[in-house]
Amino acid sequence: MEKRSIKLDFLKTIAIIGVCYCHYGHFGVNTMDTSIKGGIKIIIQLFACTAVPIFFCINGYLSLEKNYSYKKVLHKARELLVKMMFWIPITAILYAAINEEKILKFDLLLYRCWNWQGNGVQHLWFLFALLIIYLLYPFLNMLYRMEDPKIKWFYYILGIIFTFGNSSINLAANIISYYLNREVVYYTDKNFFHGPNFLYGWYSWCIVYFILGCWLIKTKFSKKHMMVASFLVVFISCGYVWLCHTMSYYTGKERYYVFFNGYNQIFMLILVMAIFVLSSGIHIPLKMQKILEITGGNTLGVLFFHRIWGEIFLKTFSNYGIDIRLGGVRYGIMGAMLTWFFSLVSALLMKRVKVLKKFL
Repeated sequence: MEKRSIKLDFLKTIAIIGVCYCHYGHFGVNTMDTSIKGGIKIIIQLFACTAVPIFFCINGYLSLEKNYSYKKVLHKARELLVKMMFWIPITAILYAAINEEKILKFDLLLYRCWNWQGNGVQHLWFLFALLIIYLLYPFLNMLYRMEDPKIKWFYYILGIIFTFGNSSINLAANIISYYLNREVVYYTDKNFFHGPNFLYGWYSWCIVYFILGCWLIKTKFSKKHMMVASFLVVFISCGYVWLCHTMSYYTGKERYYVFFNGYNQIFMLILVMAIFVLSSGIHIPLKMQKILEITGGNTLGVLFFHRIWGEIFLKTFSNYGIDIRLGGVRYGIMGAMLTWFFSLVSALLMKRVKVLKKFL
């Protein structure tokens, strides 16, 4: 049996808790709050949002570095699709039972399962994007192993320009527009490259993280790299807080985020890289390693269950007048940790049933 990587399990654990925090933690940060406490809230939210890019990096490493056969990757894609088709109706049914307190009629259930963006299953977009990457695997694997560095890096650079570079232009235009005429530029929707953008597709930035993960995980970083990474983390965090405050001030929107569905933002790419560098120097005590192994091996199960438990805790706390999404960092962390813990236990229990194990 292949030995597990404690570093990957650490990153997976941090990432899945980040997912729980984004969905059932302190999401509603008031970006007009210029206090130190207000800035800390924004930074915590920012780091929680690195979860999805981290997962793409890890998946890229596990798939490309091991040089899976095309047959195996297609088999993994089929397994992933089966799991999603199993969990989508279950989540839609339980989501309606918890929030709407009713059992869906068959036609409404069918509609919600087909129109899966919402109704509790919107978080599965990550798996749909990963499924598309698996279908593109033959090309990505060929590119990763290409011996001619000029052709390889030509594609890599184009990929970064047409995804992260495009968003950087949009973000710069957005900031300039606020200062000049207080108007909004829809930088998450507008494509400045138009026709020539060969990666103009749904979440095309996933491919960059997928390939980047191979280099980030297997590289040994020096103390100098860690110092640079620490500086970048502090610089990006402070800059992000400043941007949030500035844009909230000029738009008059209390909760205006520079980052929202913005995994393709260049500072998010740099932040994820910095986190990988810093994680390479972390010493993990033996007592914690077992917990990390268990969590790292069940992140998909936690992802499936967290929508169900999150809604239960959200409603339970609201009965006592507490909104764990808006009630402060303390309640947000508590909501995220409860959601993570109960989802993990549920996944472990489900795995004990042989028939159901294959759906996790």
